[in-house]
Amino acid sequence: MMPLKLTCNQCGESLEVPEETRFLTCTACSSQLEVHRSGSTAYTEVLEAAEPVKLELELEKLDREWMEEIEKHHSSVPRLKLRQSIAAIPLVAGMVLAFVGVWLHSLGNDVRLEHMLHPWPWVCIGLGVFGVLGWAVFVLATGSDRRNIGMYNLAEESYCYRRHRLLQELEASSGRDEDQ
Repeated sequence: MMPLKLTCNQCGESLEVPEETRFLTCTACSSQLEVHRSGSTAYTEVLEAAEPVKLELELEKLDREWMEEIEKHHSSVPRLKLRQSIAAIPLVAGMVLAFVGVWLHSLGNDVRLEHMLHPWPWVCIGLGVFGVLGWAVFVLATGSDRRNIGMYNLAEESYCYRRHRLLQELEASSGRDEDQ
């Protein structure tokens, strides 16, 4: 989509705005503007600072900032989340193998099974410990990745919360305007 080339009808500043934008704030004079479209032309009009308009502008700004945040992390976060999920495999496998090794060792106390099971309890326990240690090394090696995922998740929660609050305020504000 090509950005629209408009001018602020308050100060005359040139503005480039995304095609779908309905409200904006002039970068030069900070006027609240509404974009009007008529056929193939578009122009701006200064708005009175009505509460719903302010809230819609704030919502558009919040959405735009979140899209920029997603663009910064679009390739790294899914990859990091996948690596974090895969890291659980050696931990679970190691714990299961260690448990099986201990269980086989307890079975090996029976004289009839001792010769049949002889190396396997220790092999399972060794592999289990190796799996858990492999997981620990992975966790230590990817500490900054996990921190980045945590920061991204916090930013996403904050965005969702703020957006939800703005939508509630906008709905309440629209209800007040209808009552008047």
